[in-house]
Amino acid sequence: MKKKLNSVLLVDDNESDNFLHKRIIEKANITDNVEIAADGNLPF
Repeated sequence: MKKKLNSVLLVDDNESDNFLHKRIIEKANITDNVEIAADGNLPF
């Protein structure tokens, strides 16, 4: 059994790219947590 990543952070200013990449990551089932940032100013 492969170990899942704790989370993945996508950083891209293109909203449609983020949507597509998030879907690919979810379908690959490598993590349960995908965070998205539109730029380098992280929300936390």
